[in-house]
Order: sequence, then structure tokens, then C-alpha cells
Amino acid sequence: MSRNKNILQFELFKRASEGLKGNTTRKQYKYACKKFASLCKEQGIKQIEKVDKDLIQKYSNHLQEDHFKFSAGTIHTYLAPICKACGVNMRDINKPRRKSNTITKGRQEAENPFGKLQETSPEFKRLITLQKAVGIRRNELENLKREDFIKGEYGIYYVHVRKGKGGKETFQMILPKDVPIVKNIFEEVPTGHNVFSKDEMNNKINLHALRREHANDVYQFFENIILTVNGFARSLRERLIKMFERGNYDLYKANPQKYEAKLKRFIDDMNDTPYELRGENKKRAIQNGKPVIYNRLALMAVSVLALSHWRLDVTVVNYIV
Repeated sequence: MSRNKNILQFELFKRASEGLKGNTTRKQYKYACKKFASLCKEQGIKQIEKVDKDLIQKYSNHLQEDHFKFSAGTIHTYLAPICKACGVNMRDINKPRRKSNTITKGRQEAENPFGKLQETSPEFKRLITLQKAVGIRRNELENLKREDFIKGEYGIYYVHVRKGKGGKETFQMILPKDVPIVKNIFEEVPTGHNVFSKDEMNNKINLHALRREHANDVYQFFENIILTVNGFARSLRERLIKMFERGNYDLYKANPQKYEAKLKRFIDDMNDTPYELRGENKKRAIQNGKPVIYNRLALMAVSVLALSHWRLDVTVVNYIV
């Protein structure tokens, strides 16, 4: 882009993309910055310093107009880089909330008959077995190597995702019951080789649905231990906080005040009060025969150790309900 002609777009993207490593996320941010900068240009705004919370709120209202027909998720995607670039907390912007009944990813099985058929094929047995045990994204499965099965702290086994969403390195926990199965799959792969071939990954299988199943299994695992083992809740909470501190060290050095606010929200999300579903999410849970009340600490364990989302709302709406 020409910096002289699009200085606002340039500055927005420069600030929003700071720390990003994933190409997909960068492309999404670049498009969102371009879209917002065009609207600012129409209003005679050419400098990022002129962009404030009120202007971003007007943009959010603009995106919610009926003729656009944007989903809540799409609106969030457009707003996220703008808020980051301008130092505005997304929580302060009025926007539609994602509801479980509007999310289709991984749920429209009737529209994917070929994928359901492939799930029963011996050709994809290894893939299905591993995905049920680790629940990671398709591109992450494609890049797995033998060396990515590791034993970490407390004797817990993980799958190492070298480059996950947003280019971030993550470690996805494997439940104790699944360790022998996962270990066997990895040990059959030659050193330095990918776990799955291109032919195995060339399929229409609904891998996201299996990711959701895994998230629910992990929730049941942690909820059971929290309720039955004295002292486990405290040690789990302390462990998650330590993981947060390690994962946000760069933010701590760059902006201590923002770091402290983020840490406080993270800790508050793990309080002892139940997480109760409301509105459409509650209706959907009842329709599906699922609980409407959940343990917050168990949910956060799923979000951090199984999904790498670090947020209760995303975990509940997209994976649990």
C-alpha cells in the first residue's frame, strides 16, 4: 500500500499486527483496517489520533445495519484489530454477542454426508483416533511431527503445536486415558516425518466437531476431579495463573497496567460462582439435553489446556453448548 495515500490504514495495521505471526490473521486484520480507514476517509478523518471509542462505536453500529447481514462473529472480526490499534477495550463497544444457535461450524452434519462416510473408512482411522484425543485444528494436524508428542510438567503429556492460530506456539493436553493411544500413533512415525500424509489430510471429515467432542471430554475430566479431590481446585487455579503469566510476559514488559487488568479478568473468570447459561444459549442447551450450569474453573482448564482460547465465553458458546 502507499503510505502517503493511506497513512491511517498503514498506522492502524502497523499497530494492530504487532506481535502477530499467523498469515491468516494478518490478512484478516489488513482487510479490516482497510475497510475502517475507508469509512474514516468519508468523514474526513486521516489520523489515528482522531479515532476514539465513540467513532469505533459508530462503526460497530454501521456494521450492524440490516442490509449488511453480518454475523456477530464477522462484526467481531472487523472490530478487533481497530480496537487493538487504538487502545480501546472491545468490552466497551456495544456489539452483537455470538449465540450458540447462530454458530454453524462443526454442527451441520446433514450437509456433509461424504465427510460422515469418510469417518468410517479405515484410511482415516488414525486421523479420527488422534483428533478425538487431542482436538486441534486441521492445519495443526497437517503440521504435526513425531517429535510433537511430549511429556511436560507434573507428568502430563501434550501435543506440541508449533504454529497455531495467530502463529502462536501452544501445548494441547492429552487426557490420561488417551495417552497410550496417542503415544502409539506418534511412535509409529519416523523421526522428522509428519504424522499424517497429504492423502490422509485430503478429506471432508468434520474435524471441528471432533474438537468439540474433545472439549466436552476434557470438561468432564476436570469437573470430576475438582469436585472429588480436596485441594485440586486451588492447585489447578495456581497452575493456570502461572501459565497466564508466562504467556503474557511480553505484555507485562510493554504495558504493565494493561497486563494487570487482563490478569484480573482472567482470575475473576475462575471464581467459585457457577457459570450459568442465559437466553438463546440456555435454550439450546436444554434442547440438546445439556446442563445449563457449569464449573468456571473446569471451563477455564478446557479453554487453556485443550483449546488455547483463554476465554470462557468462547469456550462455552463454540464448544460446550
